Amino acid sequence: TEWITPAVVTSFNNIKISESIKLYPNPSKDWLNVEWQENLKIQNIEIISIDGKYSEVWSQNIQENKTRLDISDLNKGMYLLKLSGASETYFQRFIKN
Repeated sequence: TEWITPAVVTSFNNIKISESIKLYPNPSKDWLNVEWQENLKIQNIEIISIDGKYSEVWSQNIQENKTRLDISDLNKGMYLLKLSGASETYFQRFIKN
């Protein structure tokens, strides 16, 4: 069993957003497409709510340099997408309609 400690987000203003990651459509209602540069070697993707109370991690179905996330169950609002690579972590914001 692997335990994951959820991150607590206090503000989106101080988080460095990576230009190496594309999210579309953004805002999105049901599906969020995520693409990143191949050299990032993403292993995990985590969605964190603006209040830090919701966190979900994907580690399967990450193929090559893109994936599609089902966000239909999320409440409307702003979220932070955290992409963890072999040695670095990248962030991108998105809005759920």
